[in-house]
Amino acid sequence: MASDERLKTHIDAQPPPQRSKHDSVPAAVDPVARDIADLVLGAIPSGILVTDPEGIVTLANPAAAGIFGAWLTTLTGRHITQIRGELEAMLWPTDKGEILLLDTSSPSGRVIGFTSRTLLRNGKPEGSVIIFSDITDHKAEQTAVAHRRRLADIGQLVATMAHEIRNPLAAINSLGRLLQQEEAITRDSETHLIVSKILDETRRISRLVDDILGFSRERALNLVQANVVELLETVVGDMRVRMADDPVPLTLLVDESAREDGRHWRLDAEAGRQVVGNLVRNAVQAVQAREDRAPQHAVRVRLSREGNLLRIAVEDDGTGIPEANLPRLTEPFFTTRVGGTGLGMVVAERLIAQHGGRLEVRSQEGVGTTMSVLLPA
Repeated sequence: MASDERLKTHIDAQPPPQRSKHDSVPAAVDPVARDIADLVLGAIPSGILVTDPEGIVTLANPAAAGIFGAWLTTLTGRHITQIRGELEAMLWPTDKGEILLLDTSSPSGRVIGFTSRTLLRNGKPEGSVIIFSDITDHKAEQTAVAHRRRLADIGQLVATMAHEIRNPLAAINSLGRLLQQEEAITRDSETHLIVSKILDETRRISRLVDDILGFSRERALNLVQANVVELLETVVGDMRVRMADDPVPLTLLVDESAREDGRHWRLDAEAGRQVVGNLVRNAVQAVQAREDRAPQHAVRVRLSREGNLLRIAVEDDGTGIPEANLPRLTEPFFTTRVGGTGLGMVVAERLIAQHGGRLEVRSQEGVGTTMSVLLPA
């Protein structure tokens, strides 16, 4: 009993803890306890602020200073609104609060998520303790995930509609071909022209449906050792046949560096034909669209090896692309061509990315365009 009384007398004799306005924790009687408190506060990744009943910051940990971009000594001893006016909301008790801080380092601002509690002593408020962190990246990721889900839902809907359109479209195309062969139709030039226009439009809609399906779903690639030289020869040959009514000089040039490697490169051959075919078709149409078109205006497909990359470049002497339109080339539904879907380049870029490659575009209005597909080994 005597020892208990001596201990009580010793504790009562100790001076009350003193607070230094620049300390992360109050000055304590036991320096070991103070060091441990400082270590704990310094290790916590979230920001911590303690205020008195008037909103004056009495304690701040290093993470709080880091989030606000201020030295620790500039946080303590100031009213919380002197740090940032928006922080006044932190003084109200809440479980999941958020505030937006406009910041020159982030054009859209930073989102701070916080939890605030009132400190009570004997039922009376002694101030607030606030735990907070920068959740800007987390919020952006949440928005991105929600956006991807919406796109996936839209893609599924579009794919379903495209499939439903294909069935009656195929029937119309088959009936149109039968009508075109009827003797009564072939004798009547006007009716024959109408049926031909119907078939032309069904083919255009069919291409649109194919582009929509390619855009709405990401297909699995069948990567094999493909003969790229042979693939390009096929694409060039097909295009020469298709433009028989309005021919454009079209050549395939295989650089010595790719003459051997180009015959055994790993890629999806069907996807390769689709991508290069789309680029060559765009190049031919760009040349055909020139008002000052001359015999020397042509399209060239070049195959070369650059380190561990295979480059397929489609060069044209066409109308060129206005500089303002270059960033929009792979934007869905953007097109400047009458009858274009604005999806061909989107699908092409996606297929190239699936191969781990990239698309490069160089263009000068009135001079021509070069679109290059770079595929890794």
